[in-house]
Amino acid sequence: MIIVLINYAFAETGITLGLNAIDGYDSGSNSYEYVYYGTFEGQPIKWRVLDTTSNDGTTPAVFMLSEYTLGNRVFRSDYTASDANQWSASDIKEYLQGEFTENSFEIAEKEAIIATTKTNDTDATDYDRYTLGATNLDNEKLFLLSGSEVVNTKYGFSSQSGDDENRKARSVSAPLGSAMWWRLRSPSSRITYSAGVVNIDGWVYGPGVADNYGLRPALNLNLSSVLFTSSAVEKSTSDIGIFKLSEDTVSEHKITLLETTRSFSVDNKNIIAGSGENVAINYTGATVGSNEYISLIILKEDLPIYYGRVLKPITESGTVTITIPSDIPEGEYTIKIFSEQYNGDYKTDYASQFQDISLHVCSSSITYNTVYGIAPEILKVETGSRVILPEIKAEGKKFLGWYKSDNTEFTNGSKVNGNITLTAKWGEDIAVNENILDTSGANVPELYQGLKPIKMER
Repeated sequence: MIIVLINYAFAETGITLGLNAIDGYDSGSNSYEYVYYGTFEGQPIKWRVLDTTSNDGTTPAVFMLSEYTLGNRVFRSDYTASDANQWSASDIKEYLQGEFTENSFEIAEKEAIIATTKTNDTDATDYDRYTLGATNLDNEKLFLLSGSEVVNTKYGFSSQSGDDENRKARSVSAPLGSAMWWRLRSPSSRITYSAGVVNIDGWVYGPGVADNYGLRPALNLNLSSVLFTSSAVEKSTSDIGIFKLSEDTVSEHKITLLETTRSFSVDNKNIIAGSGENVAINYTGATVGSNEYISLIILKEDLPIYYGRVLKPITESGTVTITIPSDIPEGEYTIKIFSEQYNGDYKTDYASQFQDISLHVCSSSITYNTVYGIAPEILKVETGSRVILPEIKAEGKKFLGWYKSDNTEFTNGSKVNGNITLTAKWGEDIAVNENILDTSGANVPELYQGLKPIKMER
């Protein structure tokens, strides 16, 4: 199947390969960036990016905290147990690692979350009457913040246990409503049935483990699992098309994850074309189904400048014809083409590994006309470039050169400015005309009748 695309004039918000567009807390503006990832009760989860290093302090990752509380839970229902306030034995840990993870993330999303081990957590003592103990992590994908993490200024929190806007939280079911208390993973160092929480004003306390408080899970996202990030909300209203990317910056992102089970490939590795020209690309291994597309990103020196979903395939193998954007300047580009499941605003997308195609955009061309022989293919060249012209042959003819429409010769090294048509000029090739050797006269051309062969002597 071949589908030709339309190029749309409006710009789509920028795309960045990997997670390079996302930063942690910005102390200069006291602001955060956000990523939508997974769902809770059918709604996308909004995560606050705290840092671009894991909370273990060394692993490259995107360390994120749920922006809103996602339901309420007791820390430990059996508050009389000797380890009632220990994270390792808590009901919340079991819930986050099990039911919450299974219900909130797709397979690829779960695989992209790092199982975090932390061995350097510290006590947090500046909590009025409460001292919260160090609480490490042991190969855990979902967890709560510790007492020391919730007073870490690197994450945008006050180092004191007082009012703190950045520690305040609201429920996902009422994001504009009243503030919520929310749980920490750290135990009280004084009372076995008490564990850390943050109250509605941002104060850190240590109430009972059997009390119901909000959950704000945290996680570390693996950088190598992310193909690219884009705006959480797409500007375009069209399902199919190639869009120019704007340079606008956004603070709310969605993610496209690498799905290693996809085996998409193309046979084109090099394309020379003019702006606005249609180009056919053969593909195999496309995923067919709901929300499945063949998509591409066009880059200039590693900077994405166009993105598009170019085909909704109905077969695993076929041909897609794309239209090179009409406003793309001459030059060298890279097309990254891939099979993509696009799920809409605020939702994670999934894609195959990129297939790279070299794209050389030329705005000038040479078309060859010839009465004899085989005409060369149309040559795409950059405006102002100099070319070496092909020589062609035809039986019984002598090639005299290429001429423009005004009958002036176009020679090797001439500059090409715009689209031109060259016509081959021919003469008779006496040296190879076998009819001249016919001494009987029966087949001698009229021009040579009456002449006799002569013997050439040295």
